[in-house]
Amino acid sequence: MTDTSTDWANMFPGGVPAGEYFRILVDDLIEVVLENDEAERRNKVAPLALIGLIAYFEAFCKDLFASLINIAPDYIAALKDKGQDVNIDASAVLKHGIDPKHQLGFLLSEKYDFGTAKAINSLYGALLGITPFSKDESARFSALLHDRNLLVHHGGTYTARYLESKTPPDVPERFRVFMDSLVISSKRVSEDARFLKDLARKMIRASIDVLQRGLKEKGLLDKNTEHSLFMLRWWDDKGA
Repeated sequence: MTDTSTDWANMFPGGVPAGEYFRILVDDLIEVVLENDEAERRNKVAPLALIGLIAYFEAFCKDLFASLINIAPDYIAALKDKGQDVNIDASAVLKHGIDPKHQLGFLLSEKYDFGTAKAINSLYGALLGITPFSKDESARFSALLHDRNLLVHHGGTYTARYLESKTPPDVPERFRVFMDSLVISSKRVSEDARFLKDLARKMIRASIDVLQRGLKEKGLLDKNTEHSLFMLRWWDDKGA
C-alpha cells in the first residue's frame, strides 16, 4: 500500500469510505432478510432488519461527516461560525494517538446528533451549506423513524400515540390499540433500503462536489486531498 493510500484510509472509520461500508452492510442485511422470507409465515427477521437499517444509516451520516472534516479540517471554522460546538477533549487526542490535522472529524462527529432529518440537514448545512433531505425525503425518513421507535420501545405493538399520529385520520379505527402490531415485510425492508441507499449516494455526491469546489477556490485542493475525495466516492465497482 502506498503512503497516499495509507493517508486516505486513516481519514475513514475502519479505513473504509462511509458510503461503501454502508452499502456492504445494507446488502448483507437484505440478503439475510430474503433468506428468511417464507410465504407461509411472517418474516421474523424483517423487523430487526428495519431497526438495523436505520442504525446503519445514522452511522453512515456520522461517518461521512467525520470524513469530510478529516479531509478538509479548515471547514471546522464553518461549523463554529454557524454556532456548532467544536470543542474537543485534548486528552483524547493524546491518549488515542489521534492525528490532530486529519482525524479531528472523528471526535467532533461523536458530539453531534444524526438521528433525524432535521438534525442531519442542520449539521451538513453548517459544514457545507447543503441540506441532504428534501421535504418529501424528510417526511419519509420521519415515518421510518416512527416505525423504528415503535419496534424498539414497544415491540411493534400499536400505542395510542403512534396510531393518533398516523394519516389518514381513519387509520386508528383499522387497528386495535395495544392489541394489534406493526407488520414489517421483506418487501418493505427492501424498499426502505433502496430509499436510504439512494439518499446516501446523493449525500456523497453533493458533499464532495461542494467541498471540492470550495477547496479549489481557497487554493487548498492538492493531490492528496483530491485522492481522498476520489476514494470517498467509492460505491461498489463504481462511484457514488
